[in-house]
Amino acid sequence: MESLVLPIVFSAFGLLLAAGLGYFIFIGVRAIYRGASATAQEAGNSHAGAGLRAGLRMLVWALAFGLLYFFLYFLGRRMGWWGAVPGALGMIAIIFALLRADRLLTLPPGAGRQQLTIAVVIVAVFAMLMSITWFAAATS
Repeated sequence: MESLVLPIVFSAFGLLLAAGLGYFIFIGVRAIYRGASATAQEAGNSHAGAGLRAGLRMLVWALAFGLLYFFLYFLGRRMGWWGAVPGALGMIAIIFALLRADRLLTLPPGAGRQQLTIAVVIVAVFAMLMSITWFAAATS
């Protein structure tokens, strides 16, 4: 009976830490969303449109960091340290796409052409990095 006490205490402590970390992540994501939504509303977007733009921005950021992780991982497996330069170029491309995604928040509601060019840039950067990642993963 005594042998189960210590694992139960450690498990309870771990669950408490995981709940606290989850709560801090929730608070952070909510603050980022509210800030992005407020920025979009200041640009003249409606409440619903601002929320949609903020959600889209957060989705692009999440996809960008996931793609960047896989890009760097598979490029590193394929090329070793020689992948540092292409990895840095990939990071620059991702940063450029994220800056374009942030620009989406400050566009007025009727700027369809600018929104389309931003979407094309983001999709092009993602497609380029995904194709390189796919090639590096398939050949390593």
